[in-house]
Order: sequence, then structure tokens, then C-alpha cells
Amino acid sequence: MKDVERRPGLSGQLERLIRLINDSFGRGQRVETKLERLEPQLASFQQQIEAKLAELQHQTNQVQALGQRLDADVVQGLGRLDADVARLASSVSEVSAKVEGFETRLREVTAQMPRLTQGAAIAAAPSLAPDRSPVAQVYQPLSANRRYLCVTHSDRPASFEKCSLNYLEKRYEDPARLPPAQPFESLGPASDHSPYGGEVTIHAFERGTNGEQPQTTLVARLRPGAFKPQHATWHDGRLWVLGAEHLDVYDAELRPVRRIADPWLAGGHTVVPDGAGRMLVSCSASDAVLAVDAQTLAVTAAHRIPESLYGRNYPLTREHSVVDHYITNDLQIGHVNCASPWRGGILVSSLIPGAIGWFDPSGDYTELLRGFVGLHGVRIADNGLLHFCDSCNGMLVFAEPSEQGLAIRQRVKIASLWLHDAVQIEGSVYALAPFDLNRVLFMDVSTRSILGAIDCAPYGGAQFLAY
Repeated sequence: MKDVERRPGLSGQLERLIRLINDSFGRGQRVETKLERLEPQLASFQQQIEAKLAELQHQTNQVQALGQRLDADVVQGLGRLDADVARLASSVSEVSAKVEGFETRLREVTAQMPRLTQGAAIAAAPSLAPDRSPVAQVYQPLSANRRYLCVTHSDRPASFEKCSLNYLEKRYEDPARLPPAQPFESLGPASDHSPYGGEVTIHAFERGTNGEQPQTTLVARLRPGAFKPQHATWHDGRLWVLGAEHLDVYDAELRPVRRIADPWLAGGHTVVPDGAGRMLVSCSASDAVLAVDAQTLAVTAAHRIPESLYGRNYPLTREHSVVDHYITNDLQIGHVNCASPWRGGILVSSLIPGAIGWFDPSGDYTELLRGFVGLHGVRIADNGLLHFCDSCNGMLVFAEPSEQGLAIRQRVKIASLWLHDAVQIEGSVYALAPFDLNRVLFMDVSTRSILGAIDCAPYGGAQFLAY
């Protein structure tokens, strides 16, 4: 190259080319040197990236594992939550049942409060009206198209020692009771066994609205004086008043219209319209039911409960007068105390066997229920259930007809030693006659709450009801 460089005539371009090649060669050496120095750095960087990727992969695996554990925890947590919710629901049901039981008991105590707050005086004192003078007073005109609550009041003192179930069972299980030793002709007249008086009060009833108590208005009073009313009902514009030995009919001014008598009409208890033009009269002394035509006022039928079921006392015919020869309670076979219409026939309740039976339209008798000694007042509710008073236990009982007779569906306890009668007013509202409380109570049997009361102290103890 030096020889070439010395040759004369070489152009300047060749010299520049040579310098350019020399410069390029030098730069290539410098690049190689730099690359040699960069290679370790690249290797280190690659190692760092691989380490980071490995660490990221590890973290990803941890996140996935954590997610799986979280899913399992969520599933388990939801399962525990469902179990806790179920236990809570069960606890709520148990608490609700206890609260309902407490409320029921509270209502029972509330019903008893009149007797508790006024002491033993009400429970022990005779239910005697302060003024027993005869009265026939109409305070508001009586409408033939309106229903009234008729309450029969008795001057008879309450004999609480005779109200217990044990007393009645022992009294009537005496094997020497039937057949009677006394001849029928030796029995005294019914008038010898009616020493007490009583009266009838007639009330207009208005159901309360917006939670208010029902309102009752005394619209009429009747105290005959000459006899004790046993039961009374307002029907077809007339007041039908049943005494122990006769049925009297009064007009809307409480003037006597007619007296109905019958050889078997003794120990009269209730008079109930049958909706078919007849009045059904229950008679305890003859253990019978009489049907009276509401227009002609003639007795058109008489049915006696069968001796084959309830024992034998006297083989009565329609010629035997139980009015002249009164059969007392201990000589009766059933003590029939109520008759009500049902399925074209007549339902009857009897105290001694605690039985409910039915006379079908042809007069044949079928026993539907037995064993509620002291039972009173069988009637039909609007929903088709039968109801009656388990008097000794202070219960209003509802029963449903079945192929086997009657099936008990509901018992409503009243704080009473002797629940004598109950009638449906409207729906679940009933009027009750607990004789020992000396008042008429109005109760909603669906809630067992007392809605109101009629104080019977001015008139005598509440005996029977009609609406």
C-alpha cells in the first residue's frame, strides 16, 4: 500500500477511498469490541426476564390456588348461611308458637278479669235482680224485620258446688237412679219445682267499626212476675217466651197474645224457629222436643229421645201429663236442654249423657256424640259446623259432621265455671252466657278476644240467649 501510495499520478479519490476503508475497518473493530462488552449484559438481562417470568408464573399459580380456595370457602359459607337461615326460621316458628300460646293465655286471663278484679263477690253472690217487680217496657219500637239479642235472666242463685264435672258424673252414675222407685202417678206437679223468677231483656246489636267495641242498646224488658222465663226469641214480629210449663206469645208492645200448653211441655228450656214455619221447644222433664206451628200455634209433633240408649224411667205416652206429674232431673234419662233445626230434622243436646242426637225428618233418632256431661245449647254456625257449650269446662266447642258422627274441630276456653249458652252473632263473633260472671260476653272466637259485655246485675244472671 505504501508503494502504491508513492506512485505518482494516483488521484485524490483513491486516497479518500483508502482512508474510508481504513476508517470502516476501525469502526468495525470498535463495534465488535462493544458487542463483546454487550453480550454479557444481554445474557444477564435475559436471565432477569426469565426469573421475572418464573416469579410471575408462581404468583399466577398462587392466585389460581387462592381463587379455588375462595370458591370452596364461598360454597361452604353459603351452605352454613343456608343452615343458619333454616335454624333461624325454625326458631322464629317456635317463638311465634310460644307468643301465640302466651296471647291465648292472656286472652283467657283477660276474659276472667271481671271476676278477678271484683273479687269473690261476683263468683259467690246469687245473681238476684235488685227489683223483681213485674215489668213490660218497650224503650224503642221493635221491628219485625230486625234481629235482636234476647237474654233470659234468672233469679236462681248460682250453686257452684254443683257445676263441676265430677259432681255431675257422680250424681248421674248412681245405679239406683233408674228405673225410678216412685210410681209416675205419685209425682208432684211441675209448679212445685219452679220457685224462682226471672226476666227477658231485648238488645239491639251494632258491631263496632275500626277496632271499636260493639254497641248494644236495651230496647225492651219483660218480667212476667207470674212465672220464670226460661228462654225467649224474637221471631216474625212476636216475642216467644218459654216458661217451665208453657209457651207464651207476645206482640211488639209486649202484650200477651196466646199461651200454648202440652202434656209434655214441662221443664222447658229453649224455643227456636226451624225456618220452616215451626218453633222447636226442648223439654227436659219429658226428655222430648215439641214442634209448634208458628201460625196456628198447635203442637204438630213430639219426639222423645230413646230409652234404648239412655235408660228407662217411665213409658210415657202422649196422654201422660208431665206437667201434672213432674219428672225431676235425677229421674230423667237425658235432660234435653236445646233443640235446633238441621238437615230437615231436629238436633238435640242432653246434659246427663253429654250427648248430641238428631231426629231425622221421619222422627228416627241417631246419636252423633256423647261424653260431654253437662253439655248445653247445640246449634248450627253459618259455616256448617255445630257448636255447643261444654259447660263444666267453660268451653265453646265446634264440631264437624262426619260419617262416624261429629268430629271436634275447635275448643274455645272461657274463664267461666259454668258456660250456660252461646249464640253466633256474625261470623266469628259470638255472645256467651257464663252464668258465674253475671254478664253476657261478646267474643271473637278466631282471636279469642273479648269485644264487649252486658252487665246482667240489674236483671239477674244470664241463663239462655237467642239472636
